[in-house]
Amino acid sequence: MKKFFLVFGLLGLGTTGALAATINVPADHGTIEAAIAAAGPFDTITIDNGTYNPASTLTIDKALTISGASEAGVVINIPAAGYGMSLKASDILLENFTLVGNAANGNFPIHASGTTNLPGGFDNLTLQYITIQGSHVRTGFDFNGYNQLVLSHLTSNGASGGNGVQI
Repeated sequence: MKKFFLVFGLLGLGTTGALAATINVPADHGTIEAAIAAAGPFDTITIDNGTYNPASTLTIDKALTISGASEAGVVINIPAAGYGMSLKASDILLENFTLVGNAANGNFPIHASGTTNLPGGFDNLTLQYITIQGSHVRTGFDFNGYNQLVLSHLTSNGASGGNGVQI
């Protein structure tokens, strides 16, 4: 009996993998894009209050947590082309930031699409305490092909077309 538990315990340790890291922006990586590129699966990116100007779409294609210091204090300006954020993975948590629209951008501020991962899509997407403000042309929060979607305290203002949330 003791051997069974010892073997089971060792097998359990072998399957958990490395511990997830926490990456701080801007301290560890100057930009959100660099932090996403450097992050491994299941890492947490924390973003200090400030204004951030990504050059292109923030693509999240691995399990990550991205957490701002505060919803009003972390401001991410959406680039002129592409999505603000493109979500393409399971196990993503986004929280505590504001995306500011760009009138020249005709795409969704947040576009989550598991439709390329059919038949089941992606699993476990949580968005909470996120504001989309400023002029944007499409639906603020656009979700396609995700299972286990948790949405809480989302605000979308300033769209000239589309919906606040589209599922």
